[in-house]
Amino acid sequence: MWTDGDRIQNTSQAVSFLRSMSLRVPLQNVKKVLAVLMGNGRSKRSLYTTPGNTGVVGKGTVKKIEDLYKNGRLSPFLDYLDGGRYQESASEPDDVQVITGFDELDMITGGLFPGDLVVIGGEPSVGKTSLAMNIMLNNSGREVSVGWVDLAVSAEIGKQALLAIDASIDQHRVRLGLLTETEGKRIAKSTESVSEFIHFIQARNADVASIRQRAEELCANSTVRLILVDYLELVSTANPTTSVSATGHEILMGLKTMARELGVTVVVLSSLASVSINPQISDFPKSSGVNQHADIAMLLRRENRVPVECENSNRLFGVLEIVVAKNRHGTLGRTKLMLQDNLRFQTMPSESSL
Repeated sequence: MWTDGDRIQNTSQAVSFLRSMSLRVPLQNVKKVLAVLMGNGRSKRSLYTTPGNTGVVGKGTVKKIEDLYKNGRLSPFLDYLDGGRYQESASEPDDVQVITGFDELDMITGGLFPGDLVVIGGEPSVGKTSLAMNIMLNNSGREVSVGWVDLAVSAEIGKQALLAIDASIDQHRVRLGLLTETEGKRIAKSTESVSEFIHFIQARNADVASIRQRAEELCANSTVRLILVDYLELVSTANPTTSVSATGHEILMGLKTMARELGVTVVVLSSLASVSINPQISDFPKSSGVNQHADIAMLLRRENRVPVECENSNRLFGVLEIVVAKNRHGTLGRTKLMLQDNLRFQTMPSESSL
C-alpha cells in the first residue's frame, strides 16, 4: 500500500501509487498521457479510445490524469519516470496483470486488474467456455499463471479441451487418442505450457468459501494472477434457504472480496436464458447482482453458426460479438471475434474477406 512520502522504487510501488490516486490503467498508458500533457506535439484527442479511434485510454481518464498532474499530485510518479527506474521492456510485470489477448477488447477494457471481478454472460452454447479457455491460453502464453474452477466438467475433460485448442486439434480426436505423430508432438508441447501455467482448482463443494480456500492454497504456492470460475449458476451458498436474489448478491460479493484480498482478477462465466439483439447490462437478471458488484460485465452474442470455409483452411463456426456493457475503470464498447473449428478465436478484421 502506498504511503505519502514514500519514494517509488519499482513497478509494484508505482502501481500502488497510481491506485492510491484512483488510477487503474496501465503504467505505459499513464506515461503516454503525461507525455502529451507535457507537450510532445500530440493532441489530447489522439489519446481517447472511442469507436472511431483506437487511442490509449478513455476521455474521462485523461481528464483525471490531467487534473492530478496540474495539482502536482503525480510528482512521485514523475520522479520515478525521470529517474529511469521504469522500463517498459523490464522483465518484472507491469500493472496489467491479465489481458484477454484480443487487441480491440483489451483496448476497450484497458486491461483486467488485480481485485477486479469480471462477469461474462451469454446464452447456452454461445461460446463462453471456449472464450474463457482462449483467455487462459493467451495469458499462459505470456507466462501468467491461471487458476481454473470448472464446476461443469471434470479437470481431465477440461484439460483435454485446453490442450486441443492450444494445439489446434479437434477435441473429439484428442479425447479418443486418434492423433498423428505430428499432432502427438503438438499435444506434448502444449501439455508443458498448460501444466506449468494453468492450475485446476478442485473445490470440495461448489460454494464460495470452498472455492476461496482452494484459491488461497494455490496463491500461496504460485504467482496466480487470474482465477476463472465456470460457471456462476453452479456456485452455491453456505445457506441453502437463502432467497434467489440474496444468493446472487452473496456469491458475487464473496468472489469480489476474494479477488480484492488475494490480489487476483476473478472472471466468472454466467449462463443467461436470453440475450437481446442489442446486448446491455439489463440482460443480466436483477437477482444476479452483476450490475452492483461486477467491475466489468461483458455479454456475448453469436452470429451465423453455419460453418463456412476460411482462407487458412479452418472452418469459421460463427462470429462472436462481445459487448462490454459495464466497465468501472474505462469505456464501454463492442468488438467481434471469429470462432474457428479448432475453437480458437481471433479478432474480426474490419474488412473481412470471408
